[in-house]
Order: sequence, then structure tokens, then C-alpha cells
Amino acid sequence: MDNNNEVLKLHISEQIALEERLYKSLEDKMADIPDTGFIDAKSLLSKVAEVLEGHFVLLNKMLGKLEDRDAETEQENQDGKIFRLDKLFESNEQSWRVSKILREVYSELNLISISNTQLHTAGLALKSEEVALMALKHVQNITPLIVSLGELIPEILTQELNQEASEIDKSASQTAIDNIRKAWDDL
Repeated sequence: MDNNNEVLKLHISEQIALEERLYKSLEDKMADIPDTGFIDAKSLLSKVAEVLEGHFVLLNKMLGKLEDRDAETEQENQDGKIFRLDKLFESNEQSWRVSKILREVYSELNLISISNTQLHTAGLALKSEEVALMALKHVQNITPLIVSLGELIPEILTQELNQEASEIDKSASQTAIDNIRKAWDDL
């Protein structure tokens, strides 16, 4: 049985969980922001929530489509074998950890970068050139790492998928990198 569907379901489920975790925390975060003086922040967080709601609907629809395909495939399966996710990842569990580890590091570096941006801004606003320059240097050190990770993750994921799925497009990583670059360039 073709396991590409199962691999896609796993990745979609993980994405739903990640976006849902942020979405659920937004209400509390917005409640912590005072109603006056921070309209732009609340507005932006509202837009984030709106985008995540749309993502949630589309991701769940796609997951449903993939589950429907599984039900059809399961009925058509002559020998009665049922493909199971736990079996898929039993033998190569460690390979799946690489892209997740890199994703977590990427996220953490982005948090560190924006925190240093805040520190840089505070240094400038509070007239501490030394703090401002240090924080700016930290952002300059981290930025190439973020870019490099952003371009490495599609390559690593493609390698992992090549080990786990029955058929993949091995050029997908470069296509993904090119598409993401274009998305940033289109801003």
C-alpha cells in the first residue's frame, strides 16, 4: 500500500497542532494588552488569529480528504492489511527528529532575533549606544543562521521523506526554497 497519504496526514496533523497551540494562546495574549495605546498590536494579533482560523479550516479539510482516501484504499485492499503510522516510523524514528529539531531551533532563533531587536530598540530609545550596538550585532549574527536553517530544512525533510514514502519528487526541496524566497520577495 502507498504510504504517502499517511506521511502527509502526519505532517498536516503536526501543522494543525502547532497552529492550534498559537491560536489558543492568542486570546489570553490579546487580553493582556491594554485597550488603549496598543490598537496596532491588537489589530495585528486579530489578523494572526483570522489567518490561523482560515489555516485550521483548510488543514482539517485536507486531512479529511486524505482520511477519505484511506477509507477507500482500505476497502480496495485485497489482502486485508491496514497501513499503520506507528509501523511507518518504527524503523526510522530518528530520521524524523532531524527536521523537527531544526524547526524548533529555527523558531527559537527567530524568538531570539526579535528579542534582540527589542533590546536594540530599547538601547536606542534609552540612549545606550553600547546596548544598542551589542543587540544589533547579535541580530546580525543570528540572521544568517535563520536563513541557512530555512533553506536547509526543506532539504532535510526531502531526505527524510525519501526514506519514508514510496514516491517523492526529489526536486521538491529546491522548489520549496525558491517558492519561499519568492513569497518573501513579493512583500
